[in-house]
Amino acid sequence: MFTHILLPTDGSPLSEAAIQQGIRFAKDINAKVTGFHVTPQFHVFTVRTEMLEDTKGHFARESRAHALQYLGVIEKAAKEAGITCDTAYVTHDHPHEAIIEAAKKNDCDLIMMASHGRRGVQGILIGSETQKGLDPQQDTGAGVPLQATALDTHDDAHERGARMTIVAQILKSKPDQTVYTITPTASVFDAVKRMAEKSIGALVVTEGEQVVGIITERDYARKIILMARASKETPVRDIMTSSVMYVRPDQTSQECMVLMTENRLRHLPVMDGGKLIGLISIGDLVKDIISEQKFIIEQLEHYITG
Repeated sequence: MFTHILLPTDGSPLSEAAIQQGIRFAKDINAKVTGFHVTPQFHVFTVRTEMLEDTKGHFARESRAHALQYLGVIEKAAKEAGITCDTAYVTHDHPHEAIIEAAKKNDCDLIMMASHGRRGVQGILIGSETQKGLDPQQDTGAGVPLQATALDTHDDAHERGARMTIVAQILKSKPDQTVYTITPTASVFDAVKRMAEKSIGALVVTEGEQVVGIITERDYARKIILMARASKETPVRDIMTSSVMYVRPDQTSQECMVLMTENRLRHLPVMDGGKLIGLISIGDLVKDIISEQKFIIEQLEHYITG
């Protein structure tokens, strides 16, 4: 699992939305974060018309103020979530290069950022525009120990998400596609024993073919151990989560990740026409993210090194 997440920001609403998702994810997996901002260098000829009126010193002061303001958003969110946070900013004309360098320098093993869909040299080459800007057929050479995920916060994310991995594909890729269940009248002891035997972290609670809840290792720790209750005498229904959030097989892995991070979930049942067909975990999603995004870092490395 990831331990140190880099959260780049440019101060835009898209970045702020991605920051909130990244912070929630970091808290859920007990990772620390580093907020990062790239300020452009001062140029006489520039796409930013306000630079034409600036002196170099004035522009540097304004850039620093903006950087501290943007990074302050990350610091505040991390403090509220109770996770460790560092921040840094640099001056660089190529944000994608600066981001990769910062991830390496700070020993980050995951980059989470918004997919802006920008074009030109200001386009950050992680996310939807990366695949347009880089040739996936190029020889990538050696990869780096980093993974990147683009958090698409656009309103049309679902439409564009059709090109991403869907839940049905994730289920198909799992070595064991069995959905392990238990009845609400079974003892918590039996539930924990089954989870241990199958090396899983959750069981779907069913009555016949109807899903009535879900029980996890976290439920056992918080509602049995901490409360000094007897697992053999406590039925599953007393500690299970009755309001079960689920996903459909046609939803994307990104939608699942957002649902998990926003609601602090680790498991999502998969329902198709009211029938339980699978269960995905946050580990399944992380594996999928690694699989989908690994080539992005490799292509960036090739782009930077030539």
